[in-house]
Amino acid sequence: MITFDDGYFNNTLALPVLREYRAPAAFFVSTGPVLRNECFWWDVVYREMRKAGKPRAKIKKEVDALKMRKSVEIARFIRQAFGEKALLPQSDADRPFSPGELRDFAREPFVHIGNHTRSHAILTNYSAAEACEEIAQAQRDLLDLACAEPIAISYPNGSFGRETICAARQCGLKLGIATIGLKNYLPIDTHGDEVFRLKRFTLSEHKDLAAQCDSFRSDARLIKTLRRIAPPWRSLAY
Repeated sequence: MITFDDGYFNNTLALPVLREYRAPAAFFVSTGPVLRNECFWWDVVYREMRKAGKPRAKIKKEVDALKMRKSVEIARFIRQAFGEKALLPQSDADRPFSPGELRDFAREPFVHIGNHTRSHAILTNYSAAEACEEIAQAQRDLLDLACAEPIAISYPNGSFGRETICAARQCGLKLGIATIGLKNYLPIDTHGDEVFRLKRFTLSEHKDLAAQCDSFRSDARLIKTLRRIAPPWRSLAY
């Protein structure tokens, strides 16, 4: 499965490839930025702090700290720190879909729309009731915006817990996707929580694509883990 998170307009660049290879993909959309035409907050932090000459390490530290807050608190911080217009997109590179664009995009035969909460809420920062409302509101938005009724959620920031899974189930979702860089081995128990803890790999633009795919397909990561936790493995050659 190929997945894309957030709801960036530039996801449309994938369409020619999906059509050529007849490859379906899931696009998990946070509906709030689409409805408000706002940037995603981490892009604003990076843009403004780089503009101010801050090093990447300091920017990462700021982003990591903000991930501990609720979305409304992050938006308030952005406006106070960088100005009322800081969340306005600068170009097609950092903007979300418009409602009309998302509607057209969702009609594409190889596009499947998924839930990514309304405000890109990192759900472990929320109560069970708040998490459920974030998910449910995104479901309602996506039905209205894209005539889509998602069956899957991608957890923003990959953050989830038992309460998150319960909230997703309560909202009628059937699958939950995290950011754990491991394979999903079959068979998967579709009646338990395993289907709400699905793993996936994240591609890096800074590394060779083919090499990354080869690594994901192999069991090299498992071997490295075993070598760390079981000293006898270190004597084996692979």
